[in-house]
Amino acid sequence: PAVYFFGGGGLVAAGIWLATEKGMPVGWAAVVAGALGVVWGGYTGLYCLCVAENRWIDRRLRREFALRPDPLVDPRDPASQYVSLIPRESFAKVQLTLSSDLLLMRIDERERRLLMEGDCDRYRIPAGAIAACEPQCFFHPIDAQHRNELWMIRLMVRVEEGLRELLLSAGSTHWTPMTNARRRRTAEDLCGRINALRS
Repeated sequence: PAVYFFGGGGLVAAGIWLATEKGMPVGWAAVVAGALGVVWGGYTGLYCLCVAENRWIDRRLRREFALRPDPLVDPRDPASQYVSLIPRESFAKVQLTLSSDLLLMRIDERERRLLMEGDCDRYRIPAGAIAACEPQCFFHPIDAQHRNELWMIRLMVRVEEGLRELLLSAGSTHWTPMTNARRRRTAEDLCGRINALRS
C-alpha cells in the first residue's frame, strides 16, 4: 500500500510539473495514473492491509507443497485454505511475527477429519479428537485501544498428553474490505464447518 500511495503521489507531482512547466500532454496521463495509485494504496492500506502478503504466502505454500511427495492437503485443491498457527503468547508481547507455522487446511467432510499441511508440521485430526472449536477474539499487543479485532479459530484437540490448543487465523486473499465484523464471520463460518464434522 505504501508503494502505491507514495509512488502515486510522486507520479501526480511529476505529472503536474511535466504538464504545466514543460507543456507535455503525457504529464496529465501521469497525473491520472498517479491518482489511481494513491486511491488503490489508500484503499488497500485501510481495508486490505495484509491481502497482498497473504496472496503471496498462499501461492508460495502451494508451490512448495506441490514438490512434496505425499502432502496431506493437495495444493491444487481449490477447497484448501491458507491459515496460520498462532501461539497464544504472541498476543501477550510484541514479536517480530505472530505465527509459528503457515499451513494449508482442508476440511474433509467425507472422511470426517481436518487435514493441515504446514511449513513446519502436519496435522491429521479425526472428528472424534476435536474436543471443541469456537471463535475467539484477540488483540495485537500494540493495539492498546483494541480497534482491530483478530478473530481466531480456537481448536481444542485431544492428544495423548491431554488437550492441545491450536489457534488458527484464516488468511484473507480477497480484495474486499476486511472489517472486524467480516473477520468474525469468517471465524464463525470455519468453526461451524469444523463442528459439523463432529455431528
